[in-house]
Amino acid sequence: PPPPTPARALVPTSGPPFTLRVPILEYHRIKPAAGESGSTASLIVPPEIFTAQMDALSAAGWQTITMGQLGDYLRLGRQPPSKTFVITFDDGYEDGYRYAFPILRSHGFVATFFVIAGQIGQAWQLSPAHLRELVAAGNEIGNHSMSHTNMMVMTPARLIVETYGASAIIARQVGIWPQSFSYPMGLTYATSSAAVAATPGILTAVIQGGSKRET
Repeated sequence: PPPPTPARALVPTSGPPFTLRVPILEYHRIKPAAGESGSTASLIVPPEIFTAQMDALSAAGWQTITMGQLGDYLRLGRQPPSKTFVITFDDGYEDGYRYAFPILRSHGFVATFFVIAGQIGQAWQLSPAHLRELVAAGNEIGNHSMSHTNMMVMTPARLIVETYGASAIIARQVGIWPQSFSYPMGLTYATSSAAVAATPGILTAVIQGGSKRET
């Protein structure tokens, strides 16, 4: 069946420039360490550490919004409530459902899960049922491309697959067209940005200027 129709974009309001400060906490994997090393180990945050972080934020009165909701505030020129932050999980690992989701839910928090559309349902990835349950609980499923490869070296035709094609797969599996896009490795240039901007439903795109060990 065809994917659902993308949601209508909020219409920006005109107004003076404004400053918006919303922390965005980026994660990949929440799971017990199991002998990983190198770059793989650098993506892992143990559940007890993640729980302690969420406990501290909750106790201090912080609340979450999704990346899509943050984009809405930006486009409309509105300030979100004070002590608002965003949680994201890249790459669609299944431990986002097994470990992170129960911790988020226990605090009343939501997150944006950026999934690799071409890998949905593989053993180490979130399944379509997981994605639908996450959305039902108020989380957002974002587009992290079709294959998670460098978009800066792709042909225009391949870029359409990586952007529109990925969104269409996610929409069919989840029932909602992705509103947010996260560039693989945070890399972008004019041609890939244009492909993302032309993708129905995508209203917010995320890049990354630098990275440290998430642990």
